[in-house]
Amino acid sequence: GHTSPYRLEGNKVVFEGIDDDFMAVLDAYIADLVDIGNRIDVASLPRDEQLSYWLNLHNVLVIQGIASHYPTTNPSRIKGPDGLSFHDAKRVTINGVPLSLKNIREDIVYANWNNPLVIYGFFHGDLGSPAIQRKAFTAETVWDTLRFAGQEFAGSLRGIEIYRDRARVSRHYDDAAPYFFAQDFDQQVRSHMATLMNDDLRSELQSTDTPIRVAYYETDIADLTRGTNN
Repeated sequence: GHTSPYRLEGNKVVFEGIDDDFMAVLDAYIADLVDIGNRIDVASLPRDEQLSYWLNLHNVLVIQGIASHYPTTNPSRIKGPDGLSFHDAKRVTINGVPLSLKNIREDIVYANWNNPLVIYGFFHGDLGSPAIQRKAFTAETVWDTLRFAGQEFAGSLRGIEIYRDRARVSRHYDDAAPYFFAQDFDQQVRSHMATLMNDDLRSELQSTDTPIRVAYYETDIADLTRGTNN
């Protein structure tokens, strides 16, 4: 199984147990979400409903995409139906626009919501990812759930590594930098993460005096057995 230091952090998906019946449920859920997106103008919904819609669609597409290629040890190596990489492959079409996972994250959510908490709502299927939540996002709970997810991630090894006077953060902050941390990556990430950390970790971060850098990213699948059905 997993040997990564991140293996006990976050939630896991039991991809090993996804059978044909469960795949049919995933397919039906995606079909329902796509139908909603093509019957109504999602952008006309209240903002929190819009955000919940895109988070839920993204995450179920990740789970379906990995499950359909399981067993695999590294989701990022999966090719989409169009031969593009896992996060760049076009997976659904909403109102005539083909969308990839990356399109949903960056072109829709990051570009239209100015709160960096949104980055914690996107599950990528690997151990380095923000955790998948146990329940779907709803308009009533979306921001509380995102803050909960952010507190877990910002306080985890996969979120930040601090050694002596150096701090290294997850690649997710670098990916989101053009949208949320573009003016001063070091100071903006510090300020943002400090709002999510406990007092001890916040003090550790404040004690570092070199610019924040991006850490190694763990791409192993976020399952229980590291890509085996045994």
